[in-house]
Amino acid sequence: MPSKSSSVMAKRLVFFGAAQVGKSAIIRRFVSQTFSEQYNPTIEDMFEMPIDYDGKEVNLQILDTSGSFKFPAMHQLALNNGDIFVIVYSTDDILSYHEALATCDEIAEKRGPGMPIVVVANKNDLEKRQVGKAEAELMFCQWNTYHVESSAKEENSIAQIFTRCLSLLCPADVTSPKDSSQIFERKRSFRRALSTKLQSTIHLVASKMTRVSKSRRG
Repeated sequence: MPSKSSSVMAKRLVFFGAAQVGKSAIIRRFVSQTFSEQYNPTIEDMFEMPIDYDGKEVNLQILDTSGSFKFPAMHQLALNNGDIFVIVYSTDDILSYHEALATCDEIAEKRGPGMPIVVVANKNDLEKRQVGKAEAELMFCQWNTYHVESSAKEENSIAQIFTRCLSLLCPADVTSPKDSSQIFERKRSFRRALSTKLQSTIHLVASKMTRVSKSRRG
């Protein structure tokens, strides 16, 4: 019998994005339910959380990467080892938006077009925007990404980001061939029963119409 630890899935979630878009703030909101206005540049931080998701035990490894390009080797390592990517940009920073687009392109090129990506438009609590929601959703859909707007400061949609990541990392179990054949047989039996009932109804209606026609002629 396999041990409990052997059934735990380790999944790495990598955060990418320009400096000061709120990557660390989003992670800390989720991990410790805290928020700070103070900005501290990140080189690289790793957070680990054991999570029970949909009956599956997941060791979620959340990698917070640097917002600068001073560490290309670390960036490449994170790109190679991620199971899913969260790309963050700020709604009030058009340059961070363009960097997010470029990062999606880089992931698709180096890891393949099917790599799961969640794009986060952070700081949607700010009134002055440089990036429109409709435009962003249209642009990011070319990589088949999931796009969500959030505010780490006001805790908007933080849980939604990670729930979506987990749903992509731990998809529902595929129906087994045995179950599929049983479902098919039930559907076929239902169609037979429906067909028989429908034919009986047609015969009954036809019989009534015949009786009505005869009574009118009489």
